[in-house]
Amino acid sequence: MKVRFWGTRGSIASPGPGTIRFGGNTSCVEVNTASGGLLVLDCGTGAHRLAGQLMTQGKQAIDVHILLGHTHWDHIQGFPFFTPAFVKGNSAAIYGPEGSRGSLHHVLAGQMEFTYFPVELSQLPAVITYHDLTEGIYTIGGVRVATQFLHHPAMTLGYRLEADGVTVVYLVDHEPFSDMLWRADAEPGYIDSILHEGDRRHAKFMAGADLVIHDAQYTPEEFSIKRNFGHSAIDYAVTFARIAGVGRLLLFHHDPARTDDQLDAIVANYRKAPVRYVRWRNTLVLMLAVSIVVFWFYPLMPPRLMPDHFGFVDAAARYFNFGPQVRVHLAPNGQPSAAAVRAYGNLFAAMPSLHVGWSTWSALAVWPLLRRTWAKVLWALYPVSIFFCIVVTANHWILDAVGGWVVLALGYLGALGIEQLLARRNDRSSVTA
Repeated sequence: MKVRFWGTRGSIASPGPGTIRFGGNTSCVEVNTASGGLLVLDCGTGAHRLAGQLMTQGKQAIDVHILLGHTHWDHIQGFPFFTPAFVKGNSAAIYGPEGSRGSLHHVLAGQMEFTYFPVELSQLPAVITYHDLTEGIYTIGGVRVATQFLHHPAMTLGYRLEADGVTVVYLVDHEPFSDMLWRADAEPGYIDSILHEGDRRHAKFMAGADLVIHDAQYTPEEFSIKRNFGHSAIDYAVTFARIAGVGRLLLFHHDPARTDDQLDAIVANYRKAPVRYVRWRNTLVLMLAVSIVVFWFYPLMPPRLMPDHFGFVDAAARYFNFGPQVRVHLAPNGQPSAAAVRAYGNLFAAMPSLHVGWSTWSALAVWPLLRRTWAKVLWALYPVSIFFCIVVTANHWILDAVGGWVVLALGYLGALGIEQLLARRNDRSSVTA
């Protein structure tokens, strides 16, 4: 699948020296598939240049599928200048949201009335068909197309295109459903933690896509005074792309007053933006890795690499005869070797520390999910009880407790570092204007 942008502006075309690189034409995106399918997402003023390029290809007939997000001017103004529609033998299938004020044919014919344009829609020689869509799944031009309504003053559809093993999602003219993004009782950074059901559906619709083309007309400061205009702030698009696991995010529908230099600065800022939260689930993964090392590799280390004593060696020797893995350390007479006793002695010595770390992590991870005060109190008793048991039973309980919290802290810092590195690596290629 090949995607080419002919118009990236929103609201009104803004040609000039300040918009040369990112373009001044309004929304129009060309999508070509390996099987020869041609889809056009919106038909703003950029459609004029697309039409010229199509006419130079020398095809005997041009069959195009035009998917309109909605019928505001900046998304349909290019259609009267779409040259293939003026050629007999060509065909254009036009799709748009059902439920607008009038049919697609009626709306498009309105802007081509003689009062506004010299050629009426009914006079065009090409075969033109009109298809009203609602939410659902369709096959258009050999492409699997899923549709979902967006949050805009006019009835507006978003499109998810799947072909050639890749997925492209087009989400233009969309405003957040809620001013608050995250639920108070959930960990930020996950789709299920999003507060409003409409915003959750929006994130799920783009989940896992290779490319998301998303409305990003406003900065956060501009959005605060242009609420209900039906467009997104840039940070909303970036946040949702990150939590939805999007491969590449393309910021789109730029404000007509935004210059190329300003867009460059915006993209650079969001590419280097730090991770704003650390996921406790990632900390769990790192602690699990530490546990695997301790439980499986540490006992197999050569004796010369292990410390002589870590506590609990006597207890380990008394309770040693169990499990097939022990046999690899048996001496020729069938009795536990000195190396085996020391290895599993150190393993047992590490277990209290792991208990402390796991129980503390569990308390911290589950705490935000509990709503009742009594439930939080009971859950807080979990690490306290573990700590109490270690104090009563362990020979070196201070070291055990500190060791567990050190493992927890290392897991947290490791998770933070990994997320920072991944964010920087992904953002260099994934946030684009």
